[in-house]
Amino acid sequence: MVLRRVVVNGRLAVDLGGVHQPVSGGVTLDASVAARFDLEDGGVYRIDIFHAERKKESSTLRLTLPKVELSRSECRPL
Repeated sequence: MVLRRVVVNGRLAVDLGGVHQPVSGGVTLDASVAARFDLEDGGVYRIDIFHAERKKESSTLRLTLPKVELSRSECRPL
């Protein structure tokens, strides 16, 4: 079983779930997709990444987060 999902601001961005040969997927968060994820310039948004792999070999995950604020934050309900 392979499960790779990325959820941006509560909306599914990448879904590579299921048993299959190696596949790739991704999303670039820029102005062209901002409306799809209800993003505004300068906002702070949650990104959830789910990765599960049952095989011991040939599992890969590449995550690239350029220009991301690296300080720890804490989300609390309003």
